[in-house]
Amino acid sequence: MKEKPKVVYHGSQYLFDVLKPRQANGQCEAEAQMGIYAAATMEEVIPFAMPFRFYPDCPEGKLSFDSDGIKSYLRYGSIDPNGKGYVYVLPSDSFELIDEWEWLSRTPVKPLQVIDVSVKDYWHTISFSEEAKRIQQELYGEPYVCKIASASEVNEKWDILVKEHPDDSNWAVWKKDVIAEISEGKQIPYYGIFCGEIICEAYAVPNYTPGEDDAGLNEDGTAYLSAFRTVKQYRGKGYFSQLLHFMLEDLRQKGFARAVLGVEPCEELNRQMYFHWGFTEKMYTGTCTYPDGTVIEVEYYGKRL
Repeated sequence: MKEKPKVVYHGSQYLFDVLKPRQANGQCEAEAQMGIYAAATMEEVIPFAMPFRFYPDCPEGKLSFDSDGIKSYLRYGSIDPNGKGYVYVLPSDSFELIDEWEWLSRTPVKPLQVIDVSVKDYWHTISFSEEAKRIQQELYGEPYVCKIASASEVNEKWDILVKEHPDDSNWAVWKKDVIAEISEGKQIPYYGIFCGEIICEAYAVPNYTPGEDDAGLNEDGTAYLSAFRTVKQYRGKGYFSQLLHFMLEDLRQKGFARAVLGVEPCEELNRQMYFHWGFTEKMYTGTCTYPDGTVIEVEYYGKRL
């Protein structure tokens, strides 16, 4: 028999002083009992803490969503991107195991702790049907979040990038290097996420040292920016500009005084775009070597933060 944990977790979009048994409306006997449902880990109850709402938000409205225990799929309804829910940390004394992961208490329980859960922090775990996307846009505009990516988001994005370049061995090497450097604090990943999909990305290297002729790129207070990418269907809509603004402001708050990026001489459109963003200080011209030995020329431009 599964060992009972000392505490269990319950997710709700509502705030209570004491949790009381309520009638559940599940699809099987275990999920349709009178009681307080809980799980052994916080991650498993996050979907139930998300403030999914009926649409319209009235008794005649409709709400439909599924969860695999970690991620949520909103079929119909809405969720406020700036909203929050709650995770209750509960003593497990009155709980009994009713299936492989759910615990149930048939008596009221006073929480040991209540944790506020921000929708923004878990936006990447929510995906939307086309109908739900339409509702979200109607109520909140385009639900777009800029954030420092989690380890799971970085893995997810780089798995996609490697699959998109099956004939280019560089991407698998870059994936390994990026993940290692992020775990060591040598890179900061910034992602733009739209309705649960990672649509743009950029990375900051806090202590970049490209070479002897770097013209000061490795001075304290300088961050090197790289790997600006946006999914094709979302280009030209301002999403990356929002992500860049978020990234530069975060770096400024972290104490960086200058940001530097590189562009190949042949990438004239990119250079013009970077100039528009304020990267007009020419630092130097150098080279970059890919994992497969390819060498490219790179011009470096800086901007004071």
